[in-house]
Amino acid sequence: MPSEARPSLGVIMLDTKFKRVLGDIGNPDSFDFPVLYQKVPEAEVHRIISSGSIDDLLPAFIEAAKTLEHRGAQAITTSCGFLSLLQTQLAKAVEVPLLTSSLSLVPDIYHAQGAKPLVIVTASRENLTWDHLYAVGILPDWDIHIIGMETCPAFRKSILSDGDPEAITLDPQALQNELVTLCQSSLIEHPDTAGFLFECTNLQPYAAAVQSACQRPVWGINDVIARLNPSFCMGETS
Repeated sequence: MPSEARPSLGVIMLDTKFKRVLGDIGNPDSFDFPVLYQKVPEAEVHRIISSGSIDDLLPAFIEAAKTLEHRGAQAITTSCGFLSLLQTQLAKAVEVPLLTSSLSLVPDIYHAQGAKPLVIVTASRENLTWDHLYAVGILPDWDIHIIGMETCPAFRKSILSDGDPEAITLDPQALQNELVTLCQSSLIEHPDTAGFLFECTNLQPYAAAVQSACQRPVWGINDVIARLNPSFCMGETS
């Protein structure tokens, strides 16, 4: 008898220019199951992160979600945690499970860890607002701290760059070093931190390095994928 086809993950992609390294959700070789991608034109990183509102792009994101569903995706996520703002609208637009952001994991993680401090690592501390957090059920009285990668040179020159694609370089080792240093520094201020939650999906390739250096659990987009369907992430290469 023929083997049953493995479920496909759908990923709504921003309109980005940087290299997608192994372990990044935008690199299909990061997983050993089928991944379908749908890019939203004009959804550049700076526009999603820095804009006070992305409602004007909502129709395009809804179209991307519906297209992925039509192409056969059994579950859908996105390549940017800032899209938590669109969680309700996108989930209502399709019949398959959809989670926009790893921020959606915070309520369960926070309570499972006994309300101990949790550090959210984001692409931009200044631009991650309470609107992004409220959208997925995070409350202001929780012991949560937010740190940002926007001041880290390797991250800023690659992930946050909107320059010529040919001129954008991504140094994975330098980016990993920046992330580890940032997380280690946060432990000095918050030594009782229970763990780290990566809002930015592009930090996922370096989760193991942070976990090893900080001796704390790390959650990110791969945990979202596993929640959407437990068969996803089995045998992942990141």
